[in-house]
Amino acid sequence: MLQSSCSLGRASVNTIVLESPKISRRHALIHLQNIGEFWLIDFGSSNGTFLNKRRIHQPVRLNDGDQITIGDQAFKFHQPVVISDEYKTILSNGLCMKSRTSPVGFSSRTFAISRR
Repeated sequence: MLQSSCSLGRASVNTIVLESPKISRRHALIHLQNIGEFWLIDFGSSNGTFLNKRRIHQPVRLNDGDQITIGDQAFKFHQPVVISDEYKTILSNGLCMKSRTSPVGFSSRTFAISRR
């Protein structure tokens, strides 16, 4: 479960570890800004980060249903329309659980991405 910003890449220090030679060690970040506002940021990766099949060159705000492609792996971003006061408190505290494996699909109360 993820309830905060999360990094994506090959290195084990990432929140989401993606194993592919097309993915940089520190490839991208899904950044939580304010309450419930998620941004996709590419860390200058060689192969790029794509949002809805378009390469991003600067931070881009994510919307429910967006497709994120990193290397040869595609994900769909999901975010609930309404965020309760409980979730706002969790987000304000910046809680984030790390995953050491490449997920087949995962979700949280604040956002979820699933493989396409």
